[in-house]
Amino acid sequence: MGMCKKDEENVSGFTGDIKVFLRQKDFNSALILVDDLKRYIKKMSPRKEVVRRVKDKYPKHYQYNCVNPKSLIELECIIANERSIPYRTFIKNVDKKEVEEFDENFGIPLKDEQFASFHKSITPRGKIVYYFKHSAIEYIFY
Repeated sequence: MGMCKKDEENVSGFTGDIKVFLRQKDFNSALILVDDLKRYIKKMSPRKEVVRRVKDKYPKHYQYNCVNPKSLIELECIIANERSIPYRTFIKNVDKKEVEEFDENFGIPLKDEQFASFHKSITPRGKIVYYFKHSAIEYIFY
């Protein structure tokens, strides 16, 4: 389900062309290409049914945050396919010790943090992912 070489080249081509239009201050053309890129990526993204078919393994471990993603394509897929979940579902599926470290760093338990939201999603390869969003930063576990 991952991105093949051809898809990587096509996405790279889209982004390169978008940069050219932006440098030329041709914003309308850049926006048209951005919309085309969105449609292209949606066609590449796995269907939501994959979430039900992939066997889940516990616990999920912290991998990265959106400030330093392993892959932008992966992160975009995760965000595009997310669904909100309650905290209790999140904590049941991730490493509790790692969450306790976040609690200490934030100075408040995540379960009590009113600005945190919790999500379940999938990677382009169909791997189940849990993440939480805090201060507009996604923290990814798989």
